[in-house]
Amino acid sequence: MPPGEAAGLVFIVDDDPAVGIAVQRLLDSVGLPSETFVRADEFLSRLPSDVPSCLIADVRMPGMSGLELQRTLQGEFEMPVIILSARSGSQDRDLAMTMGADAFVTKPYDMRQLVTRIREMIAQAKRQAA
Repeated sequence: MPPGEAAGLVFIVDDDPAVGIAVQRLLDSVGLPSETFVRADEFLSRLPSDVPSCLIADVRMPGMSGLELQRTLQGEFEMPVIILSARSGSQDRDLAMTMGADAFVTKPYDMRQLVTRIREMIAQAKRQAA
C-alpha cells in the first residue's frame, strides 16, 4: 500500500461477541483495521466514517437485524455490505442480495475467502470515494 493510503476500515456488527472478536482478530492478523459492535444502533451512532469501509452484519440480531441495518444505510452511507448467517437458507440470502448486499456468507466461514472478499470490498469503497 502506498504511503498515506488508508487501509480501509471494516465494521463488524454481530450480537454474538465471540463472532465479532474472532472476525476482528482475523482482520488484525492481515492488517485490516476493524471496529466491532453488538447492536446495529451502536454502529449507526458511530457513522459516518471518512475512511473507505465495508460492513459485515449478522442477518439475525435482537432489535435491528442485519437486513434492516442494510436497508437503513441505503442512500445515506454508501459502503459494501457482507451479510453473515448461521443458516444457509436461500430466503435470507435472496433477500439480502436483492436489497443490495455484496455478499452473503454462511457461518462457519472460510477465513481466506472472507478476507479476500473484504479486501475486494475495501477496494470497491475506495473506487466509489474517488
